Amino acid sequence: MFSAASTGGFILIFLASRGAPHVEIWSQTDWAFWIPNVAPAISTVLMVCGYTDPDLTATGQESTPRDDSQPKHGIISHPALWAIGLWALAQPVVNIEATGILLFGGLAFLRFGDMSATHAKERTEIGAR
Repeated sequence: MFSAASTGGFILIFLASRGAPHVEIWSQTDWAFWIPNVAPAISTVLMVCGYTDPDLTATGQESTPRDDSQPKHGIISHPALWAIGLWALAQPVVNIEATGILLFGGLAFLRFGDMSATHAKERTEIGAR
């Protein structure tokens, strides 16, 4: 139910942004067009790493023994969230209008905010043991 509501909300936000007036925030530059071309490649690698690594916080992993002395994902934690956040941060570079910045900036804020909340939850759970 939550997934359906979230998807519906995202579709409504997207449709509302399409009907908003065009307000240009900065001018486009030629070098900026490379950023959204490179970011998806990096995001794809991070997404694959995030979904192929066993996650002890996933559903059905409660009986798996935990070793909290080692990082879960190596160099960066939550690579799938990093992938979505990186992709979302790359979009406003060429989407120079206010609606694109608000749409993709909000998505990036949610991804990185989710990471912060997850880290806080993990610190609380580890401290409670």
